[in-house]
Amino acid sequence: MRCKRPAPDEKASTDRGKILERRRPTVYMEQRAFDTVVIYRKGETKNMAIQDKRESLRFSLWVDGRTTRGQAVTTTTYSELMEEIIFAEQLGFDGVWTTEHHGFDDGYLPAPFTFLASVAARTRKMRLGTNVLLLPLWPIRLIAEEAAVLDVLSGGRLTLGVGLGYVQHEFAAWCGPEHST
Repeated sequence: MRCKRPAPDEKASTDRGKILERRRPTVYMEQRAFDTVVIYRKGETKNMAIQDKRESLRFSLWVDGRTTRGQAVTTTTYSELMEEIIFAEQLGFDGVWTTEHHGFDDGYLPAPFTFLASVAARTRKMRLGTNVLLLPLWPIRLIAEEAAVLDVLSGGRLTLGVGLGYVQHEFAAWCGPEHST
């Protein structure tokens, strides 16, 4: 299948909802501002309405709750982070993703479900995600319950990302020193 741009003299409406009518001598594929892909075959005339599917590039925030220069986490730390997230939603960001780490002096967000519940209460559209929840450190039933409640509270906006983890002192603290190597 060969894709080719239209000749400059051809006219077509780029407005959503308008009907496109074209005759193409060869296969032609067109994408209009991420709205739709229209394919024409040799010798065919197509009447197609542009559908507004909004499959466009999306941007999200990745937050870890750490402070600059290793300062201690305070209420101000989380308040400022919440302000950033609310402002990002107003700017059109699609989501916010959190980490999970334990035993760091500079915060590093040890309670992702609690933090995302607070985000859910302050936002309306943003997707909420864990990136990543440390699966070996959680009882599986507790993960299921926490995620289910957060998903309900957020109106179905949760994406649960899980991983194995890699920081040895976290395993030692939660699972005992025999799991730190």
